[in-house]
Amino acid sequence: MKPETHTILAADCGSATTQVVLIEKQNNIYRLVAEAKALSSHGPPRNDITRGVTEAIEEIESLSGRRLLAKTGEALFSTIENEGVDVFVALVSAAQPLRVLLAGLTTDVGLSAARKAITSTYLSVVEEIALDDAQLGGEAEKIAAIQRAQPDVILLVGGTDGGAEASALTLAQIIGSALENTPANARPRILYAGNTELRTEMAEIIGGLSDFKSLNNILPTVQQNALDDVQTELDRLYQQLKLSQLPGFDTLTKWAANQISTTSKSFAQSIHYLGQSYNINVLGVDIGSASAAIAARREGFKRSLTRADAGVGSSLPALLAQVETETLTRWLPFEISEEALRDFLHNKELFPQSVPTTYREILLELSAVREALRLMLTQAKSIWQANETRRRKWSTWDLIVGSGQPLTQLPYPALSALALLDALEPAGIFSLALDASGLVGMLGGIASVEPLAAAQVAGYDALLNLGTVIAPLGIGRPGKTALKVKMTYRDKRELEMEIPFGAIEIIPLDANEKADLEVHATRNFGLHPDGGSFSRKMTAVVEGGVLGVIVDTRGRPIVLPSKDNERRQQIQDWLLKLGLRTNDE
Repeated sequence: MKPETHTILAADCGSATTQVVLIEKQNNIYRLVAEAKALSSHGPPRNDITRGVTEAIEEIESLSGRRLLAKTGEALFSTIENEGVDVFVALVSAAQPLRVLLAGLTTDVGLSAARKAITSTYLSVVEEIALDDAQLGGEAEKIAAIQRAQPDVILLVGGTDGGAEASALTLAQIIGSALENTPANARPRILYAGNTELRTEMAEIIGGLSDFKSLNNILPTVQQNALDDVQTELDRLYQQLKLSQLPGFDTLTKWAANQISTTSKSFAQSIHYLGQSYNINVLGVDIGSASAAIAARREGFKRSLTRADAGVGSSLPALLAQVETETLTRWLPFEISEEALRDFLHNKELFPQSVPTTYREILLELSAVREALRLMLTQAKSIWQANETRRRKWSTWDLIVGSGQPLTQLPYPALSALALLDALEPAGIFSLALDASGLVGMLGGIASVEPLAAAQVAGYDALLNLGTVIAPLGIGRPGKTALKVKMTYRDKRELEMEIPFGAIEIIPLDANEKADLEVHATRNFGLHPDGGSFSRKMTAVVEGGVLGVIVDTRGRPIVLPSKDNERRQQIQDWLLKLGLRTNDE
């Protein structure tokens, strides 16, 4: 019989910061007792991932009065009362991404399917080779490109089942030639996920040159993608080639009761669990220094996407390669030169552990957060949705959760709320919450050893409820009424408001307080999916939060004024409506 678990210590080792939490069973309920952070220590000069963990544990010892470390510096497991813990859980996202080269017959079909397959873990696409890509040159140029890329893994996709054979074999021969001219100890692993009828021929051409594995075809037919097999193998290779090579990882593994998993995988499991537990549709976003993840649970289906280049610290160069500086500055209420913005972002890249020290710097970092999340959601939708009706559904949720220090460790929760609404542009009536304690990403790992602890901590401690959001779809004329709202409080007080298009307003409603809400949308606006259309009238019981009820009538998509002065004034107006400052004064 499994011993009863009373105390759990969980660690999340990120690229910039390591967080540790202590969970204890009190009055038969698992609750968060203490949490602490330390700088991550997997890189120079300390080169031991456990150093950051033990530093955070030492702080928890001071906060809780519980001895958690042995004299040797290792995690201490329970022997006597108020000493040690029953279980230690670890999650890691600190390793470098897996370097992957994609090789396919065509750019628009084969490589497109391969790109969808590489969204499950921390990967970096170092090169793409398509047989039909004339810009890359002939066979000699493609061979040279493979050698320059120095990938850890080559993902080779070779047409549909029963499809083209000669061209797929030609691509294999090109890869084989590149491997023959690469030192044996530097050759990448080969994953073949193409035409299943060519597995034997593929193994004969390249199987003897490197570690070779055949998987299910990711494109069995032109209309069908089968990604699970490839994603499972890429997850395994990331664990083997990257995570396990981190200094101190072996020690961390000895401490841990769980099989150490990635933070993004645990985060996706947590979001799915929240949706399943409450039978709701949930969207979660988690943004860090190097990477970001997005996870969704909708109508029983779970989806997730991880990008190793979408963080707002060490990964900022990758963001700037995809986003113009004007796109970042459009979210700022003040004027800033391109040089000053790049200087700020470059400093953040060099010192990813640094936190904004002024209000102006907070707004600068949040502009990067917005655009990173917008890129993530655009990519996720392109993979998740199949048609226009589904596209609409991926914009409406019951709960949206924001996670990661750039979003959650801000002096004013309204800043987090505005950034999430700007970045994700959700519609309908939904709850908005923050993973203020950094617990959501750990719940998946905790659930693997003690499901009840994950469930109870999720219910009591994990989320900071910002409040309910009302966000209609539609575009109107600025100043013209978009919504008519009537709020009836439990003490029978009533509040009626007319909200113009282009506004964001707060209706007072305290945390844990509920009220009856009636919403009438005017012409050109809709509130919530209803049989494929959007209703213009809705009644609901809503719950308040630290912000109250947020009414966002800025339309979907949000369209900012094209003139700089007008746009900055608009941003200032929105900040002021949320009770926020517009500058450092």
